[in-house]
Amino acid sequence: MLTGEGYAGIHLLRQHTIDLLILGVPRNSAEAKRRIDYVREISPTVDLVVVATDSCAKELSGEKGRLDIFSFLARPIGAMDFFRLIRRVRERLHEGATGTVPTGGARSGAMPTS
Repeated sequence: MLTGEGYAGIHLLRQHTIDLLILGVPRNSAEAKRRIDYVREISPTVDLVVVATDSCAKELSGEKGRLDIFSFLARPIGAMDFFRLIRRVRERLHEGATGTVPTGGARSGAMPTS
């Protein structure tokens, strides 16, 4: 796991291979698009989750396909929404690695307790 902030954080994509980028964007959808486009220039295949205000996410949702956004998280981030997203990402990564979806029902994304 890597953490970074702003464009300096985005530049970490040049030095590391990652599976998922959770990108916080400003309220201004034009600047948000510039950041997302910049991410795509550096790393066109990384799964991208965009954390945005409801209004910004609504504006960007029309371009979700072009920007190749895996998902949006609305600010403020609720714990249930966050962990549901992590489960979906884990399933997607597992499916990509093995060609199958993990089994185990609704708790398939849960971490082992022992």
